[in-house]
Amino acid sequence: MSVMGAGESAKASCATSNDMAEEALGIEKPKRPLTPFFKFMTQMRPALLAKNPGISSKEAVAWTSKHWQQLDVETKNQMLKDYQKDLEDYKKIKAVYKASLTDTQKEEIKRVREEMAAAREKRRLKAV
Repeated sequence: MSVMGAGESAKASCATSNDMAEEALGIEKPKRPLTPFFKFMTQMRPALLAKNPGISSKEAVAWTSKHWQQLDVETKNQMLKDYQKDLEDYKKIKAVYKASLTDTQKEEIKRVREEMAAAREKRRLKAV
């Protein structure tokens, strides 16, 4: 896992072929909001790394997870409410995005996804 700043998305480290296809075509797709835990992790990570520069990603996640479990319920609930609001906003933005795609763009995205899936399958078969 890469070191992320406070404003960076965890999505970048686990991009799906859908995201990659649109990115390859230069189409900017709306990003799904971070879950409360991942938002907490991105907020805590810079301070943790500043205090412990040599800490591994695994140790950083374990530390963050431990502190998340100890976080008071009120703070977690507020973060969950914020996430739900962000998710509703995301759904609206995504609907506008989907409506704005031309038929040509949709076909191109589908073609690139199929090419990526074929390449992935070829690599999988080659590894066996």
